[in-house]
Amino acid sequence: MDDHENATASKRSTGMKSISAAIVVLAAAVCYGSGAISRDPEYSLAASWVGIVVGGLGSLSGALFGAAFIRFVPNLADDVSKAAPSAVYGVVLIVCVYLMPFGVAGLLHTLRLRLQARVGMRHGELDTSPKEES
Repeated sequence: MDDHENATASKRSTGMKSISAAIVVLAAAVCYGSGAISRDPEYSLAASWVGIVVGGLGSLSGALFGAAFIRFVPNLADDVSKAAPSAVYGVVLIVCVYLMPFGVAGLLHTLRLRLQARVGMRHGELDTSPKEES
C-alpha cells in the first residue's frame, strides 16, 4: 500500500468509528428516554464509565469485572465507612486505576502473556539467545 491508500483507509476507519459511536449514543438516548435504562443515580452514565475504566475496554471479561465493581464496591464502601462511603469508593477507584491502568482485563492479559513467556522459556520455545556454532 502506498501512503495515499493508507490515509484513505485510516479516514474510513475513523469515519466508521464515529458512526458506530453515534449509533451507540443514539441507542442509549432512546433506551434512557423509554425507561429501559434505570434512572437510578446509582446506575448512571458516570457509573458506566467507572465500570469501563476499572474493567478494561474491549473485552467481555473487562465488562464483567466493571459490572461487578459497580455493583459490589459501593456496598463494601458503605460497610467500611458509614460516614463517608463516597470517599472510600473514590480511594478504591483511584487505587484500581493507578495499579491497573488498562483495567482488570488488561492486567489479566499481561499476566497471561508473562506466564506464557515464562513457561515457553522453560521449555526452550522462546529462546532467542544466539546459538554457539560448533
